[in-house]
Amino acid sequence: GSRDIIAECMKAAGQATSMFFRDRGIPVLRRVIDSVQQERKGAFAALLAKRNKYGLVDVFDSLSARISTSSGSYSTAPGVHSMLGVRADVGYVKVTSPLRRFGDMLVHWQIKHALLAEKEGAGASPSLFDDAWLLRMGNQLHARELEANRMQKREVAFWAHMWLDRWMKDPARDRRTLDPLVGLTGRLIEDPKPNTGTMQLQ
Repeated sequence: GSRDIIAECMKAAGQATSMFFRDRGIPVLRRVIDSVQQERKGAFAALLAKRNKYGLVDVFDSLSARISTSSGSYSTAPGVHSMLGVRADVGYVKVTSPLRRFGDMLVHWQIKHALLAEKEGAGASPSLFDDAWLLRMGNQLHARELEANRMQKREVAFWAHMWLDRWMKDPARDRRTLDPLVGLTGRLIEDPKPNTGTMQLQ
C-alpha cells in the first residue's frame, strides 16, 4: 500500500544521499548496522525460507530462531545497513525528516553547502562539517536516540497495559461487543530451562 511505497522512497533517498556525498568525497553521517546475528547455525536461512508472499516473517518465528540485529552506529564512511539491505559501498543516510530529526537537518545543510560550493567553483570548500566534528555529533545523536527509543517503548507498554487494565475493570464490559482478551494465545519462544534454585523447569 501507500505506506510501503513511501517507505521504499525514503530508503532510496537515504541511499542516493549517501552516494551524493561519496561521489564528492564529502563526509556525512551514515547509519550503519552490521549483519544479523544467529545463535544456531542455519537459523537465518531457515527463517528466510518461512517468508510469506509479501516477504514477511512471523515475529514469533524470528524470536524463537534467536535472530538478533546488531546495534546501529554512525560512521562517516559508507557501510552496510543490514536491516534495509543496503550494501557497504552505497551506504545509508537518514535525510527524509529534517523537521523531526536534527541529524536530518544537518544533512540538508550539508547538501545545500555542497551545491553552493559547486556553483561558486574552485576555492570554495564543499564540506560544511569536518570528519571529526561529525563523528562527535554522531556519538551524541546515537546516545539521544537510544534513550528516546527506550522511553518510547516504556510509554507504549505503559499505555497498552493501562488500556487492558481499564477494560478488565470496566463495569460495562459485559455489554461490549468486542472483548480484546478473548482469543489471546500464549506462544513459547524458547526451550524450558532449569531454575538453579528450585531445579524445576521454567
